[in-house]
Amino acid sequence: MRSLVILLVIILGVALAMAFMRGGMESGSPGELYGEVLNGAPDSIVVKVDDLGWGDRIPEKYTCDGSSSMPVISWSRVDGAGSYAVIVYDPDAPGGVFYHLAVYNIPGNATELKPGTVPGVVLKNSAGSRGWYPPCPPPGHGDHRYYFLVIALQGTIQEDVAGVEDLADALKGRVIAYGALMGVYGR
Repeated sequence: MRSLVILLVIILGVALAMAFMRGGMESGSPGELYGEVLNGAPDSIVVKVDDLGWGDRIPEKYTCDGSSSMPVISWSRVDGAGSYAVIVYDPDAPGGVFYHLAVYNIPGNATELKPGTVPGVVLKNSAGSRGWYPPCPPPGHGDHRYYFLVIALQGTIQEDVAGVEDLADALKGRVIAYGALMGVYGR
């Protein structure tokens, strides 16, 4: 009986550790940062980014130390999705969360964003430009985490959205599923 209890405790511990590693409630994770927006929606979208797995180092070509090109971001389709939103952010930036990409009203039949062919409405990133801004943490600041968050929505967003904060408000009550992939980069 004691062995069974120990085994169950170990299994529970591993399951909790995997939830936190997957982006559950760690500081800056989608669950922690966007919990009110995601509001219990399932973390069921599989997100893929070229040359990147969960927790991997982001290839230099996608950063300010390389060609600064945007990677292809793809995801599994969600039945019933009217549209998607994609948000890429760094919760470890010295001045607070830095948004590298924010796009919404991506058609519900889309399953990827490619450089130069971004469907939907593209908001300004934290650098003040529209579209992709490459990871470029301050030298010596250690590794930063970069979350590629994909959110499936019921319908589309009709109201005016001026920035990422407005987007978060507009997403509330519309999220049917989400998924994320996290990569790291430091200089």
